Amino acid sequence: MSVEMNELLEHIRLSYQLGERLYTELRDKRPADADVIISPRQIGDTIWLCAFAKSYKAQYNSKRILMVIPESQKDFMQFFPSVDLVLPVDSVDMDSLRIFIGINELWKDSHVVYAHMPFSVAISKNGVFFHEHSDTNSMLEITRAALGLTENAVVERMTVPQKPFSEALQERYRNAVMLVPGANSLKQIPASFWNTLSRSLREKGIRLYSNYNGLDCEHVVEGTEPLASSFSELVELCRYFRAFVCMRSGICDLIAGTDANLICLWPTHERNGDLSVHPAQQNHADLSVLGRTKGIWNYQFQPDMETELISQIISII
Repeated sequence: MSVEMNELLEHIRLSYQLGERLYTELRDKRPADADVIISPRQIGDTIWLCAFAKSYKAQYNSKRILMVIPESQKDFMQFFPSVDLVLPVDSVDMDSLRIFIGINELWKDSHVVYAHMPFSVAISKNGVFFHEHSDTNSMLEITRAALGLTENAVVERMTVPQKPFSEALQERYRNAVMLVPGANSLKQIPASFWNTLSRSLREKGIRLYSNYNGLDCEHVVEGTEPLASSFSELVELCRYFRAFVCMRSGICDLIAGTDANLICLWPTHERNGDLSVHPAQQNHADLSVLGRTKGIWNYQFQPDMETELISQIISII
């Protein structure tokens, strides 16, 4: 066995031990009246789990919920009052928990819920991989299944504390559109499209910003100003921006909980002759379930229909 493989196996052994210790502490040292829900993945996944927290409590007679989340997501937990306690963990601890849970298939045990798709742990010379298994790509169905909820379970809309209205922010952003071209989980829409969209909107006199916090999946679109913001700051900006044009990502789930105009773009799944989202991309319809049915538009990017898509976006804005 190679030195590299030996080192990898030792890493997995240590990660398993750490995951076992963390899991045991969560199970045995949780508050007596609390259930632990582990959200291991992206922003959108955590938002959906939080939105079902109230239904989970009702179905399982749970007094409180302790959410275990990636450290980067703690900023927006304040918007979900049914989540009582939050434990942010770093990526090392979360991956260790996943290795222990996955090997032992501890999806729901002793008031601790691994609240995502079941998975298997695979090892290769390139590292450790988590292969998730699901019969659906609907966030609504995935979340209900992960939490063991009935079809009658309903979501609770995000609650945003209202800060005093800012005339200065209103003046700055009333004619502004934010572009959000990055996504972790889906194939990217070409940068050339975003640049063409930027040019077309600027010709209409619209001021443009790119959501940019230095993440690998993000980039600043030509002709836009980069704007860094925390999740809570982004939610506050939703009160003032004219619209958001976003690649389908967890940011869409966050914005869907506000009243902002949201244009959600999907990568090409199948060339079907129009801009409608392909039925296989089922979870596009789920955004409205997060609290509203107006002000959200979904389109599938088609390389040969860029002009039509840009015209549609301009007509909305």
